[in-house]
Amino acid sequence: FRSDMIVLMLDNTTIPLKNNRRQLDTRYFDSPVSYIQARAIEGPSPSVRVEIRLRRKVPFNEAQNDNVLALDFQRL
Repeated sequence: FRSDMIVLMLDNTTIPLKNNRRQLDTRYFDSPVSYIQARAIEGPSPSVRVEIRLRRKVPFNEAQNDNVLALDFQRL
């Protein structure tokens, strides 16, 4: 378990666009998030694993509207 990483497992989900499988390197932005990677997990039911690496541990809020999930990280 890493305290500087948040992992989301999204069941019955795919990444339809190849470009959306690329990592997001956000370490040069003024943000607590330094890196995001989404990986497709093969199996009987497709899933996606999203890893969000944090520069520092910060509080965040989550909201879901239909099939959109948003994480809002507090800036310190």
